[in-house]
Amino acid sequence: MSVADPVSRVAFIGLGRMGGHMCRNVITAGFAVSAFDLDGEALGRAAADGARPAASVADCVRDAEILLTSLPGPPQVEAVL
Repeated sequence: MSVADPVSRVAFIGLGRMGGHMCRNVITAGFAVSAFDLDGEALGRAAADGARPAASVADCVRDAEILLTSLPGPPQVEAVL
């Protein structure tokens, strides 16, 4: 991949109040999105929007070119990373 190559595969972790809407916008923009959240209902909504639901953080990021997170705070970010 060169700098001129577009990013097409996105991993999105954290599908709560803000993250769910942000994830939907990334999907609407035409990106292939793999999504993960501990809340199964939130993950189901992302899947209904067109995301590939991931079974784990590792599954979510496996083929991603970029990672986006929307998490509540530093402890959750550290746990994911």
